[in-house]
Amino acid sequence: MGLFLDPTECQYDNNNEFAAWTFARGSDPVLILVHKAPEFPYISVFSPIVKLPEADQVNALLHHCMTKNNNLPATIALDEEAGEIVV
Repeated sequence: MGLFLDPTECQYDNNNEFAAWTFARGSDPVLILVHKAPEFPYISVFSPIVKLPEADQVNALLHHCMTKNNNLPATIALDEEAGEIVV
C-alpha cells in the first residue's frame, strides 16, 4: 500500500529561492526542499528521527550515528533550535 499525497495540499512554500513540501507518515514529519539556484539546483529531504537525549548521553549517540553513516550517502545533522537529530 503506497502513500498517496496531493502536492498542492502538501506545499508549504514556493518562492524564488526554493519550493517546499511537508507531510507526515505516522508521527514522522518530512520536509522536502527544491532549491532553485540555477548555478547549483538540488533537493534536500529532512526528517527528525529522535529527540536529543540527556546532555551526558549526546556524545555517545552522535558517535554511534556518525560511525553507522560513515559509508552511506545519508547525512545526519543536529537541529539545535528544535533539539532534534535529523537525516
